[in-house]
Amino acid sequence: MQRAELQRAELQWAELQWAESQQAELQRAEMQWAEMQRAVLQRAVLQRAEMQRAELQRAEMQWAELQRAEPQRAVLQRAEMQRAEMQRAVLQRAVLQRAVLQRAELTQWAVLQRAEPQRAVLQRAEMQRAEMQRAEMQRAEM
Repeated sequence: MQRAELQRAELQWAELQWAESQQAELQRAEMQWAEMQRAVLQRAVLQRAEMQRAELQRAEMQWAELQRAEPQRAVLQRAEMQRAEMQRAVLQRAVLQRAVLQRAELTQWAVLQRAEPQRAVLQRAEMQRAEMQRAEMQRAEM
C-alpha cells in the first residue's frame, strides 16, 4: 500500500515536473511570440519612418528647387514686364508716327487743294502768253 502510494506520489511528482516544464516551454513560446510581434512592429515602424524620411527628403529637394527657381522666376517676370513695356512703347511710337503721317498727308492734300486754283490760273496765263506769242509771230510775218 505504501508502495502504491509512493508510486502514485512519484507519478504525481513526475506529472507536476512535466507540467512545470510544459509551463516553462509555454512561457518561452509566449516570450518568443511577443519578441516576434515586437520585431514585426519595430520593422513596420522603421519602414514607415524610412518612407517618411524619403518623403521629407523629396519635399526638401522640391523646396530647394523652388528656392533656386525663385530668382529665375523673378528675372523672367522682370524680363516679361520689360518686354511688355517695350512692346507698348513700340506700339505707341507706331501710333504717333501714323498720326504724324496722316497729318502730313492731310497737310499735303490741303496744300495741293489750295494750289489747284493757282495752277489753273498759271495754266491760263501760260496759254495766254503762248497765244500772244503766236499772234505776235503772225503779225511779224505780215
